[in-house]
Amino acid sequence: MPKVSVSVPVYNTSEFLRQCLDSLAAQTMRDIEFILVDDGSTDGSGDICDEYAARDSRFKVVHQPNGGSASARQTALDQALGQYIIVCDSDDWTDPALYRSLYRKAVETDADITLCGHVREYGNRSVDIPPQPGLDAHRLALEFEGGSWVMLVKRSFLDACRFSYDTRINCGEDRLALFKFLEHKPRLAQIDDCLYHYRRMLGGASCTSTLSEASIDQMLMLHRWLQDHCTLPERTLLVQTQALNTAFACLRSDLSPKEVKNIFAQTVPWRKLAAMPKSLKWAVVASAKIVPTSLMRRFVKAMHPFIYR
Repeated sequence: MPKVSVSVPVYNTSEFLRQCLDSLAAQTMRDIEFILVDDGSTDGSGDICDEYAARDSRFKVVHQPNGGSASARQTALDQALGQYIIVCDSDDWTDPALYRSLYRKAVETDADITLCGHVREYGNRSVDIPPQPGLDAHRLALEFEGGSWVMLVKRSFLDACRFSYDTRINCGEDRLALFKFLEHKPRLAQIDDCLYHYRRMLGGASCTSTLSEASIDQMLMLHRWLQDHCTLPERTLLVQTQALNTAFACLRSDLSPKEVKNIFAQTVPWRKLAAMPKSLKWAVVASAKIVPTSLMRRFVKAMHPFIYR
């Protein structure tokens, strides 16, 4: 029985996959398993996964038809044998001490969720994103800048939560997982080190200036889930933040102006928008309710590379 199971969804990342898997093979923790879920790759990624599994028994491979990242994560979760579970994206990489450090802290504190910082890798520069000072569940829900890849979760906690991924949501699945966890009041711990390397690429799936209609639909699902489950007054800001993010994302999509206005009406009607904290994103969304959508869309797309950097 491994102490830690690392879920690695893989879909057409052959350009970066070896760097990721080499970093996993170099982990100083030995009592660990890496579950590589080849989610219908067509670029040879599945063969690379098989190659690593053939020479290192810690690697296990599952091949499945393409179902999206949440489906691949659920497959890995179903297969995992570890006492603790964590995700690693197949285009990122890890420091050798990542999982040993998280595991030791989790055991020492008996935490349900143990976090660390990460490094944003922009190709020509790196930016450390340390954990928040003063760990607090409410602030974590609002301000968390990482993903499931820096959250080591105790398996018994997952079972008690009856946690599973919503396989319809592949845009924002990390946020939804975090929100589901926090509903069950987990014991939290963290280490200060930035041990995970998160690759950020303009034009990549998560950082493109144009979002697909499917991505917007999934953000709407997440918004509705929060509306249904986060009804306490202290969760109001969380719901507002997701509503604003969804509306802003519409300005990075190819939805028709009519569709954008319909989503604005669902997420940020004037009454709700007026009650939200004011920010640059708020100002852009408020302007988009008045200014023609096509004009605001051009402005947001032009600004995206600068904001992203």
